[in-house]
Amino acid sequence: MVDEVHKYVYDLKINPKFHKYLIGINGVNVKKIRYLTNTRIIFPPETDSTNENITIVGKKENVNKAKAKFEVMITDIDNVIKEHVKINEKYRGTLVVNQKECLHKSLR
Repeated sequence: MVDEVHKYVYDLKINPKFHKYLIGINGVNVKKIRYLTNTRIIFPPETDSTNENITIVGKKENVNKAKAKFEVMITDIDNVIKEHVKINEKYRGTLVVNQKECLHKSLR
């Protein structure tokens, strides 16, 4: 049973394209924030690509800590720079790529 005095709900509006980065691989990022702030964090389902709300539930001070951590992460993600580079065909086979990415498709 949740103590009503300690229950605080905040809906954080974040672009859905950032949700997967905030969650992290196997949920590592969101689990860490949940553990550090003792909050419940609810993301919309992956199938709902228009819902920007991330719901944070807990004590008000803990919810504010979680909100601040998410805002720092968003700033870091937003500052990532993407750049396209042409690579000579003779060197393409020697490149190491991230798993699940197909280098050949991205270079065509």
